[in-house]
Order: sequence, then C-alpha cells, then structure tokens
Amino acid sequence: MQKKLTHLPESPLYVLGIVSSARVGVGDIGHIAARTRPPGQVLVTVAGPLLRRMLHRIPAARIL
Repeated sequence: MQKKLTHLPESPLYVLGIVSSARVGVGDIGHIAARTRPPGQVLVTVAGPLLRRMLHRIPAARIL
C-alpha cells in the first residue's frame, strides 16, 4: 500500500504488512525490509487484525 503524503509528496511511503501464522521477530522484519525495494520509504510491520481490515478497505492496496 502506498500512503499519499501531504507534506512530502516527493518522498513516497509504502506500508508492508506481514501476515504470518508463525511468530515473526524483529530480525525477520529487518530481513524482509532489506529485500523490499519500492521507490521510496518502506514501513514494515506485522499486520494484526486491525491493520488487515484497514488494508482491505483501501482500493489500491495489494494483498498477497
């Protein structure tokens, strides 16, 4: 998902929510973030139930 920024539109921010049945640690998140290369900043987080519902409401969000 890409968040539209009003203050810094030239610096895109992407949110990558991880859904996993296994426990995901900080090291795992760092490894995933290092392998993800969208054009801009990336916020990587574990997607709990609330974030998953929010992502499903965003038309342009890709849920894989």
